[in-house]
Amino acid sequence: MIASPNATIVSAPGHDTAEAKLRSALALALKCSPVSRQQIADSMNRLLGRPPERPITINVVNSWVSETKERVRFPAAWIPAFCAAVMDDSVQLALLSPEHRARLEIKKDLETLRRAITTLLAAERKRDRAKAVNRPKRKNECHGHT
Repeated sequence: MIASPNATIVSAPGHDTAEAKLRSALALALKCSPVSRQQIADSMNRLLGRPPERPITINVVNSWVSETKERVRFPAAWIPAFCAAVMDDSVQLALLSPEHRARLEIKKDLETLRRAITTLLAAERKRDRAKAVNRPKRKNECHGHT
């Protein structure tokens, strides 16, 4: 199950900060990810080029979402690697302002409309070509007469 980009990220009471929003988004993405936390750690190590002596471990992944480890912070520069590892970009989307999320939705809607228009135009051209091929010839068009 992939976390929906429209999922509501709930912050802890009294902690309505970007950090709390990030922690909540990370927790939801981990919960919904089709891969294990160990696989996520391994993928992030590879994607980030982490040295073997300082790897991201499953314990590190768990600390990012632990309510008891508020001092542990998730590096913002790692967000793209995290999203790739969990196969879900909801963490990036959760950090967008409502205005930017709305713009993104509009952009997606426009792309959907462009694809639909392209498909309709292609179908119309195909129909016009079929009509031209099946159109009965007029008498003066036969045998090279003009």
